[in-house]
Order: sequence, then C-alpha cells, then structure tokens
Amino acid sequence: MSYQRSIEILDAQVDENAASALEQLNLHITYIFNEMDKVSNIISNQHAMNELLYSSLHEADKLKQIENYFALKPFLNDIITSYSNYYLSIYLPEEVLFSQEQIMIYPFKIVDNQELQAAIEKQDGKALWRSSQRLSKKLDQDVTSQYKLLKHYYTNNVIGIIEVYTQNKFIEQIMSNVGSASGSITYLIDQEGAIIAANTRTGMASRPDAELLHKVMQGGPKGTFKTEEGSQSKQVVYRKVEINDWTLITTIPESILYSSSKKLRDSSFITIAAVLLIVILLIYLILKNSTKRINRLIRVMSYIENDGLTTVVPSRVNDELGELEKRFNEMRSRINSLIAEIYRAEHMKKEAQFEALQAQINPHFLYNTLDTINWMAINQDAYEVSSIITALSKFFRLTLSEGKEIITVREEIEIVKQYMYIQKIRYDDALQVNYCIDEQVLDYDAVKLSLQPLIENAFKHGIQHSDRAGVIELKAILTDDGFIEMRVLDNGPGLLKKTRDLEDISLGRSGYGLHNVLERLELHFGPACSIEIKDGIETGAEVTIIWPARSTCSVESSHGV
Repeated sequence: MSYQRSIEILDAQVDENAASALEQLNLHITYIFNEMDKVSNIISNQHAMNELLYSSLHEADKLKQIENYFALKPFLNDIITSYSNYYLSIYLPEEVLFSQEQIMIYPFKIVDNQELQAAIEKQDGKALWRSSQRLSKKLDQDVTSQYKLLKHYYTNNVIGIIEVYTQNKFIEQIMSNVGSASGSITYLIDQEGAIIAANTRTGMASRPDAELLHKVMQGGPKGTFKTEEGSQSKQVVYRKVEINDWTLITTIPESILYSSSKKLRDSSFITIAAVLLIVILLIYLILKNSTKRINRLIRVMSYIENDGLTTVVPSRVNDELGELEKRFNEMRSRINSLIAEIYRAEHMKKEAQFEALQAQINPHFLYNTLDTINWMAINQDAYEVSSIITALSKFFRLTLSEGKEIITVREEIEIVKQYMYIQKIRYDDALQVNYCIDEQVLDYDAVKLSLQPLIENAFKHGIQHSDRAGVIELKAILTDDGFIEMRVLDNGPGLLKKTRDLEDISLGRSGYGLHNVLERLELHFGPACSIEIKDGIETGAEVTIIWPARSTCSVESSHGV
C-alpha cells in the first residue's frame, strides 16, 4: 500500500513539475516565435521599406534601384541588429538589381524548392512555419523559418517572399536551459510529427513512437497520459505552441521515476515480515490470557441462564474484557428495569381500556337523559323546550362524532346550524342567519369544531354588543388553487383594537379561541392554513378561515403512509 501510494504521489508530483517546466518552456519558445513574427511584420508593415521594395520592382532605371537599395539597407541593418538571434532573407524577382547581392536579399532564380514556394503562395500572406526547409537547398538547412508573402500595402500586389529564421541550436539551447525531470526528454515537433529540437542529444537521435505521436496530435492544447513504448512504460506531458500549432512533448521513463519507490517497497517488505512475526507472537500470548477470562464469563452467563437475572458477573481487571463484564452487568440491570416497566405499562393499559369503556357509556347516558327530558316537554306541550333539547342532542351527537377529530364540511356546517338554532331561540328570533355554501366543499374534510368558535366569536364580540337586530352570514367556497375558504360576517360594532390578534380572541374562560383553532388546523392540514380578521367600528367583523381541500380518502392514505 505504501509503495502504491508513493507511486500515486510521485505521479501527481511529476505531472505537476513536468507541466510547470513545460509551461515555462512553452513561454520561451512562444517568445522566440513571436519575435520572428514581429520581424516579418515590421518588413510587411513599414511603409517606407514596403514602398522602396515595390518601386524597385517596377523601376527600369538601374541607378534608381541602387539608390533604393542604399536607402533600404539601414532599415534592414537596424532590424538585424535589434534581433541578434534572428536572421532575415527577402526573395525578389531577378529584374531587381540588388537581389543579385545575395546579402539578405536573394533573386527567385536561386529557389529550387518549388513545393515550399507553392505552399507559401497558398497561404496568401499568412505565416508558414518550417524547420530544416529553405527555399534554396544551397542555404543552411538546420534552421527554423517563418515564411510570408511580401505584398504592397496599397495595391496588395505580391512583391516577394519574406523569410525570418533562427538556428535550431538556439532553440535547443533554450530547451536544455529549462529544468525538467531527471532522465526525461523534451521534444519540439511540427504538425507532421517531425522533431525540430530536443533538450538532449539523445532526444535528437531518438524519436517517439507513432502511437504516442498520434495521441498527442489528436489531443487538446495540453494533456498528460501514460504509454507503453516497446518494453518501457513512460509518462507523457505535452503542450501545444499556440502561434504555429507545434507541440512540446516531455517523456519520463517510469523505471527512473519509480526506482526510489521500489527500494522503499523492498525494505518495507522486510520490515513488515519482521513486524508480522512479532505481532503473531504477541497475539498468541494475549489470546491465551483472554481465552481464560472469556471461558469464565461464559460460565457466569450459564449461571444467569439457570438462576435468573440476579447473578452479577465479577469484574476485576480494567481492560476491554473488564469493560465487557461491566456492560453485561448494566445490561442485566436494564433488563430487570424494562421488565418492571412492561408490567407497569400492561397495568396502565388495562386501566385505560376500562376508562375508555366508561367514556363510551357516558355519551349514551347523556343522549338517553336528553331524550327523556324531550318526551317530558312534549307531554307538557312545551314544544319550544322540546325543539331546543332536540337541537342540543343533535349538537352533542355531531360534536362527539364517535371520537373522530376529522369530519366532513357538511357535518361541521350541521353543527353550526344546530348551534345557531339554539341561539336564535335565545335571542327571541331577533337574529338572522344567512348561509351561502358552495356545494363543492361539502364532502371535503374539516377539523371538528373549527367553525363553531368563529360563530361564537361573532356573538361574543359582535351581536351581544349591538343595539340592532343581529345578522350573521356564513360563506363557504372552493378556491381555484384548491383551498376551502370559510367566512363569518356579522353586523356588530366590530372588534376593539386590543382584541385584533388571534391570541386575544378566545371564547369564555377556557381560552378555546381562534388561535387554538389555527393550531388544530395546522396539526391536520399543515402550515398552509390561515385565519384572517377584518373589522370596522361600524361595519362589523369578518373572520376568514382557510385550509387545503382534502378528501377523507386522501387523509386516510396519508395516515397509512
């Protein structure tokens, strides 16, 4: 593992160091090529030089051509002096007299590399980069050149060809001066994969294999990968030179890279083998001692199995087994406590079942009693009392609803109707109740006794304090976004400013008010529920309660989940 980890670390470090060195070398090489490009641009864009060359091409007077040459020579000397590592050649037609001098300016008649000349002309003024290819084979071939067509700046007519070149040994010197990994070789190759320069003599004599070059040529502007070259594994890092799309490649043999790791691996194997022998011996001695104590613990456990949970395991040594013995004793004590709690829970369960049975009896007793009073009122011709008792009986049956918390909107409105019936009799029918109910909402779910507190609130804060006949209106609609909206409006004097918060509006001493209703709604329907209060001193109060529309089936399914 340490060997493999060291290889991974080395790979990462080598990739980082090689990439950094290659980026630095790329900057140097790019600088060289940019300087060469700058020289050719000076020749192309310097109007005075351009005009002298163009006029000489069309000047029949040889004396005038010589004058042009002497006017041109200082410009050319200044350029060569300013760029000491770079050289310049200009190729002109033979009719230009000073092209015969062959000092920086050559006639086309010496050109014997017709293929290169055709490639230059095809570029139509764009730079063409070549290594060890000159327009004349008589000239030095061990150079890297940039070729451009020289055109007249105004007419765009071709004047000749510009060649800016530098010696390959200058590029090799730059490459050898930039640091790289030990044993690595860095190449500069052109678009066809030909080696232009290398940082070592070995690199110039050797050549990367075709598969490696193919991966580099098909890759992006930079990258890294591993490859097998013959019987040797190599790590490859490359960067493209942006100006001419040539490529810098560094290859690092893994045999050199991992030599120190292999030594570490071999020494680690020896060390691990020695440590394993010592560990095995120690394990044998520890297990021999621990086995005795484990057997003792097993014997004590068998005592507990036969004699119940009263036996305690003796713990004498404060180590792992001692901690196990301690935890075993705590577990035994906890089991005893749990058994006692289960006995108490069973006893409480039986008491709760008994109380639930009594709770079922009490409502029946209430209904039977109210039914008896109702028949007594009928026998006494007290029909108004009978109607109140009947309404009260229905009200209790609906509010109890067999212990259900969720009922339908239809049932909730029925509770309100029974309650309002009793209140109308109480106020000698000086109360008008208007119902405006959308039938779409009747079969949706409602929390039991969620509307009745709103009606009671209208009596407490509205009708009771009004000098005029009371009017209460109940509206129920299904909104477009899937909510049930209930509104209770009254014509009372409105709420006092201090009672406009839900916390302040409660019904009676019990404090069972609108805030409690909102909590119950949120418990069953979530935080989307809301209660809004609007009131005016003369226009009465309006309370709106909103909750999501949901059917009984969906409630049951959600509980099932």
